[in-house]
Amino acid sequence: MQDLILDIAAMLSISAETLVTASVALLLLLVAGLMLTPYLRRVAEERQIRRVICRMGVALKRDVMLDDGMDGKVFIDYLVLTPAAVVVVGVRRLQGVVFAAESMEQWANVVTNRSYKFDNPLPAVEVGVAAVQQLLPNIKVAGRLLFSGAVSFPKGKPENVLLPVDVGTQEGKRKDVQASVEQGWNLLAQRCEPIPEQYLRDVAVIDDGGCSHRINVAVLLLIANIGWLGWRLLFNGML
Repeated sequence: MQDLILDIAAMLSISAETLVTASVALLLLLVAGLMLTPYLRRVAEERQIRRVICRMGVALKRDVMLDDGMDGKVFIDYLVLTPAAVVVVGVRRLQGVVFAAESMEQWANVVTNRSYKFDNPLPAVEVGVAAVQQLLPNIKVAGRLLFSGAVSFPKGKPENVLLPVDVGTQEGKRKDVQASVEQGWNLLAQRCEPIPEQYLRDVAVIDDGGCSHRINVAVLLLIANIGWLGWRLLFNGML
């Protein structure tokens, strides 16, 4: 290995020490980049979801809760105002293949030849629709379940299930909103409460997928990289 480093250094007209320093720095950067990849993918996914939901209507509210009429609370991912209705949107961030049907109590998610089951999320969306409809009895209220773009449904999507590609251009403009729907939206805004931050943090930890750990490791690698380069620069007079 030492002979190989010396040969490469000779061909590049640089010292072996400089080559070793650069190699270690690049290796640390590469590993840090690989560790950050899931986090960067998640950030891109969240931006995509936000853009898609913005196209679904002219105004939105995120992470809110409403009274369910039975001394409880309903948690809603998004409320969206459209020209003719209020839409309750649930969001699921998955990858791979999903096998689903409205009548199935559990759906299956297959990722890299591994299968996971999860509860049918449509009833939760319907509960949100019922809570909004109870508050706005004379306004049309619809429910949609949006999956992230990394999902496919080989056996078909259930009704009211959307992928980002299913949402086209902007759904109307604010001036197109019916007066009664606008009034209902304003009332809804008054009755909505933000979901407690602790609950959102707990959900984020469950749905984290190890991203926080990877970020911490990547940061440590970057710090180690800076320390390595600094040590070589200060004590060896080279980068």
